[in-house]
Amino acid sequence: MKMRKLSKLVILAPLVIPFAAHADWTHHTYAGVGGGWQQTSIKINNDLTVPSQPGSGLDTSTSVRSNKGAGLGNAFVGMAFEQGAEYWAIEADAIYSNATADTSQAVYRAGNDVDTYQEQMPWRYELDGIMGHYFEPNLLGYFKVGVTSGQLKTTYNTVYANSSQIASFNTDKQLFGGVVGLGAQYAINSNWNLGVEADYIRFGNAAQTVNSTYFSYPASYALHYKPEQYMVKATVAYRFN
Repeated sequence: MKMRKLSKLVILAPLVIPFAAHADWTHHTYAGVGGGWQQTSIKINNDLTVPSQPGSGLDTSTSVRSNKGAGLGNAFVGMAFEQGAEYWAIEADAIYSNATADTSQAVYRAGNDVDTYQEQMPWRYELDGIMGHYFEPNLLGYFKVGVTSGQLKTTYNTVYANSSQIASFNTDKQLFGGVVGLGAQYAINSNWNLGVEADYIRFGNAAQTVNSTYFSYPASYALHYKPEQYMVKATVAYRFN
Protein backbone atom coordinates (compact mmCIF):
# COMPACT_ATOMS: atom_id res chain seq x y z
CA MET A 1 0.00 0.00 0.00
CA LYS A 2 1.39 3.37 -0.97
CA MET A 3 2.23 5.81 1.82
CA ARG A 4 -0.23 8.39 0.45
CA LYS A 5 -3.16 5.97 0.73
CA LEU A 6 -2.03 4.87 4.17
CA SER A 7 -1.88 8.47 5.38
CA LYS A 8 -5.44 9.06 4.15
CA LEU A 9 -6.68 6.08 6.15
CA VAL A 10 -4.96 7.37 9.27
CA ILE A 11 -6.62 10.76 8.86
CA LEU A 12 -10.08 9.30 8.20
CA ALA A 13 -9.97 6.61 10.90
CA PRO A 14 -11.16 8.86 13.78
CA LEU A 15 -14.19 9.78 11.68
CA VAL A 16 -15.05 6.25 10.59
CA ILE A 17 -14.45 4.32 13.83
CA PRO A 18 -17.19 6.04 15.92
CA PHE A 19 -19.80 5.08 13.33
CA ALA A 20 -18.52 1.51 13.18
CA ALA A 21 -18.50 1.25 16.98
CA HIS A 22 -22.17 2.28 17.15
CA ALA A 23 -23.35 0.37 14.12
CA ASP A 24 -25.60 -1.84 16.29
CA TRP A 25 -27.63 1.12 17.59
CA THR A 26 -31.25 0.90 16.47
CA HIS A 27 -33.29 4.03 15.93
CA HIS A 28 -36.90 5.08 15.43
CA THR A 29 -39.03 8.22 15.24
CA TYR A 30 -42.01 8.87 17.49
CA ALA A 31 -44.76 11.43 18.11
CA GLY A 32 -47.20 11.99 20.93
CA VAL A 33 -49.44 14.25 22.96
CA GLY A 34 -49.76 14.94 26.66
CA GLY A 35 -51.53 16.93 29.30
CA GLY A 36 -50.85 18.03 32.82
CA TRP A 37 -50.35 20.90 35.24
CA GLN A 38 -47.87 23.72 35.57
CA GLN A 39 -47.08 26.20 38.32
CA THR A 40 -45.71 29.51 37.09
CA SER A 41 -43.90 32.07 39.23
CA ILE A 42 -42.94 35.46 37.77
CA LYS A 43 -41.22 38.24 39.67
CA ILE A 44 -41.42 41.69 38.05
CA ASN A 45 -39.49 44.78 39.13
CA ASN A 46 -40.87 47.99 37.64
CA ASP A 47 -38.74 51.16 37.72
CA LEU A 48 -40.94 54.12 36.77
CA THR A 49 -39.47 57.46 35.71
CA VAL A 50 -41.60 60.56 34.94
CA PRO A 51 -39.08 63.37 34.42
CA SER A 52 -41.58 66.04 33.35
CA GLN A 53 -44.07 65.65 36.21
CA PRO A 54 -44.60 68.99 38.06
CA GLY A 55 -42.30 69.42 41.01
CA SER A 56 -39.12 67.41 41.13
CA GLY A 57 -40.34 64.69 38.80
CA LEU A 58 -41.07 61.08 39.76
CA ASP A 59 -38.66 58.18 40.01
CA THR A 60 -39.82 55.08 41.90
CA SER A 61 -39.61 51.30 41.86
CA THR A 62 -42.07 48.52 42.72
CA SER A 63 -41.72 44.74 42.83
CA VAL A 64 -44.44 42.08 42.54
CA ARG A 65 -44.51 38.28 42.28
CA SER A 66 -47.28 36.31 40.57
CA ASN A 67 -47.93 32.60 41.16
CA LYS A 68 -50.40 30.71 39.02
CA GLY A 69 -51.28 27.04 38.53
CA ALA A 70 -53.07 25.88 35.40
CA GLY A 71 -53.58 22.98 33.02
CA LEU A 72 -51.53 22.49 29.87
CA GLY A 73 -51.52 20.63 26.58
CA ASN A 74 -48.42 19.19 24.94
CA ALA A 75 -47.43 17.82 21.51
CA PHE A 76 -44.02 16.39 20.67
CA VAL A 77 -41.94 14.56 18.06
CA GLY A 78 -38.54 12.95 18.39
CA MET A 79 -35.94 10.46 17.23
CA ALA A 80 -34.71 7.80 19.64
CA PHE A 81 -31.65 5.52 19.58
CA GLU A 82 -31.32 2.26 21.52
CA GLN A 83 -28.54 -0.19 22.22
CA GLY A 84 -29.40 -2.96 24.65
CA ALA A 85 -30.72 -1.29 27.80
CA GLU A 86 -29.35 2.16 26.88
CA TYR A 87 -31.51 4.86 25.34
CA TRP A 88 -31.14 8.43 24.16
CA ALA A 89 -33.29 10.73 22.07
CA ILE A 90 -33.67 14.21 20.62
CA GLU A 91 -37.15 15.67 21.10
CA ALA A 92 -39.01 18.85 20.13
CA ASP A 93 -42.01 19.94 22.23
CA ALA A 94 -44.76 22.55 22.03
CA ILE A 95 -46.66 23.35 25.26
CA TYR A 96 -49.83 25.45 25.48
CA SER A 97 -51.59 26.92 28.51
CA ASN A 98 -54.17 29.73 28.68
CA ALA A 99 -53.32 30.61 32.30
CA THR A 100 -53.28 34.31 33.23
CA ALA A 101 -51.52 35.39 36.43
CA ASP A 102 -52.97 38.50 38.08
CA THR A 103 -51.13 40.58 40.68
CA SER A 104 -52.14 43.86 42.31
CA GLN A 105 -50.11 46.04 44.64
CA ALA A 106 -51.02 49.30 46.36
CA VAL A 107 -48.17 51.82 46.12
CA TYR A 108 -47.85 55.42 47.25
CA ARG A 109 -47.09 57.77 44.36
CA ALA A 110 -48.73 61.20 44.49
CA GLY A 111 -51.63 59.48 46.17
CA ASN A 112 -52.92 55.95 46.55
CA ASP A 113 -52.14 54.17 43.27
CA VAL A 114 -52.84 50.49 42.67
CA ASP A 115 -50.61 48.70 40.16
CA THR A 116 -52.14 45.68 38.42
CA TYR A 117 -50.18 43.19 36.32
CA GLN A 118 -51.45 40.35 34.12
CA GLU A 119 -48.90 37.89 32.76
CA GLN A 120 -49.50 35.16 30.21
CA MET A 121 -47.29 32.80 28.17
CA PRO A 122 -49.66 30.85 25.90
CA TRP A 123 -46.99 28.89 24.00
CA ARG A 124 -43.64 27.55 25.06
CA TYR A 125 -41.26 25.51 22.89
CA GLU A 126 -38.51 23.07 23.88
CA LEU A 127 -35.63 21.19 22.29
CA ASP A 128 -34.42 18.41 24.59
CA GLY A 129 -31.76 15.76 24.83
CA ILE A 130 -32.99 12.62 26.63
CA MET A 131 -30.83 9.93 28.25
CA GLY A 132 -32.46 6.78 29.60
CA HIS A 133 -32.14 3.18 30.71
CA TYR A 134 -34.49 0.18 30.34
CA PHE A 135 -35.01 -1.29 33.79
CA GLU A 136 -37.03 -4.07 32.15
CA PRO A 137 -38.00 -4.61 28.51
CA ASN A 138 -41.15 -2.48 28.82
CA LEU A 139 -40.10 0.09 31.43
CA LEU A 140 -37.87 3.05 30.58
CA GLY A 141 -36.59 5.65 33.05
CA TYR A 142 -34.92 8.80 31.74
CA PHE A 143 -33.39 12.19 32.47
CA LYS A 144 -33.67 15.14 30.11
CA VAL A 145 -32.02 18.53 29.66
CA GLY A 146 -32.92 21.13 27.09
CA VAL A 147 -33.50 24.70 26.03
CA THR A 148 -36.81 26.54 25.86
CA SER A 149 -38.37 29.78 24.68
CA GLY A 150 -41.73 31.49 25.10
CA GLN A 151 -43.27 34.93 24.68
CA LEU A 152 -44.35 36.58 27.93
CA LYS A 153 -47.32 38.93 27.49
CA THR A 154 -47.74 41.60 30.18
CA THR A 155 -50.66 43.97 30.69
CA TYR A 156 -50.05 46.82 33.15
CA ASN A 157 -52.57 49.22 34.67
CA THR A 158 -52.38 51.85 37.41
CA VAL A 159 -55.56 53.17 39.04
CA TYR A 160 -55.55 56.31 41.20
CA ALA A 161 -57.58 56.14 44.44
CA ASN A 162 -59.41 53.04 43.09
CA SER A 163 -61.33 55.18 40.63
CA SER A 164 -59.54 56.64 37.60
CA GLN A 165 -57.00 54.94 35.35
CA ILE A 166 -53.75 56.88 35.08
CA ALA A 167 -51.44 54.45 33.27
CA SER A 168 -51.84 51.44 30.99
CA PHE A 169 -49.83 49.49 28.43
CA ASN A 170 -49.39 46.03 26.88
CA THR A 171 -46.01 44.55 26.04
CA ASP A 172 -44.43 41.29 24.83
CA LYS A 173 -41.01 39.88 25.71
CA GLN A 174 -39.38 36.76 24.26
CA LEU A 175 -37.81 34.72 27.04
CA PHE A 176 -35.15 32.00 26.81
CA GLY A 177 -34.17 29.43 29.40
CA GLY A 178 -33.31 25.88 30.30
CA VAL A 179 -35.24 22.70 31.19
CA VAL A 180 -34.34 19.71 33.33
CA GLY A 181 -36.67 16.78 33.99
CA LEU A 182 -37.21 13.18 35.01
CA GLY A 183 -39.63 10.73 33.47
CA ALA A 184 -40.67 7.15 32.85
CA GLN A 185 -42.37 5.33 29.98
CA TYR A 186 -44.16 2.00 29.83
CA ALA A 187 -44.51 0.23 26.48
CA ILE A 188 -47.99 -1.23 25.97
CA ASN A 189 -46.79 -2.93 22.80
CA SER A 190 -44.16 -2.38 20.11
CA ASN A 191 -45.80 0.87 18.94
CA TRP A 192 -47.63 2.53 21.86
CA ASN A 193 -46.31 3.74 25.19
CA LEU A 194 -47.58 5.71 28.18
CA GLY A 195 -45.41 8.13 30.13
CA VAL A 196 -45.18 10.50 33.08
CA GLU A 197 -42.74 13.38 33.46
CA ALA A 198 -41.82 16.17 35.89
CA ASP A 199 -39.86 19.24 34.71
CA TYR A 200 -38.32 22.39 36.10
CA ILE A 201 -38.09 25.38 33.75
CA ARG A 202 -35.94 28.40 34.55
CA PHE A 203 -35.86 31.38 32.21
CA GLY A 204 -32.95 33.76 32.14
CA ASN A 205 -33.49 37.15 33.71
CA ALA A 206 -34.82 39.58 31.11
CA ALA A 207 -35.42 43.30 30.91
CA GLN A 208 -37.16 45.77 28.63
CA THR A 209 -38.08 49.45 28.65
CA VAL A 210 -41.58 50.62 27.71
CA ASN A 211 -42.26 54.26 26.86
CA SER A 212 -45.80 55.21 27.85
CA THR A 213 -47.55 57.80 30.02
CA TYR A 214 -48.34 58.45 33.68
CA PHE A 215 -51.09 61.01 34.44
CA SER A 216 -50.71 61.93 30.71
CA TYR A 217 -47.02 62.81 31.26
CA PRO A 218 -44.39 60.94 29.20
CA ALA A 219 -43.06 58.08 31.33
CA SER A 220 -40.46 55.34 31.09
CA TYR A 221 -41.11 51.89 32.62
CA ALA A 222 -38.04 49.68 33.05
CA LEU A 223 -39.32 46.10 33.54
CA HIS A 224 -37.17 43.25 34.89
CA TYR A 225 -38.50 39.67 34.75
CA LYS A 226 -37.49 36.55 36.72
CA PRO A 227 -39.80 33.68 35.60
CA GLU A 228 -39.75 29.96 36.45
CA GLN A 229 -42.13 27.02 36.08
CA TYR A 230 -42.74 23.56 37.51
CA MET A 231 -44.60 21.08 35.35
CA VAL A 232 -45.97 17.53 35.57
CA LYS A 233 -47.61 15.74 32.66
CA ALA A 234 -48.83 12.42 31.37
CA THR A 235 -48.15 11.40 27.77
CA VAL A 236 -49.11 8.87 25.13
CA ALA A 237 -46.78 8.29 22.17
CA TYR A 238 -46.68 6.27 18.98
CA ARG A 239 -43.44 4.69 17.76
CA PHE A 240 -42.93 4.45 14.01
CA ASN A 241 -41.05 1.23 13.29
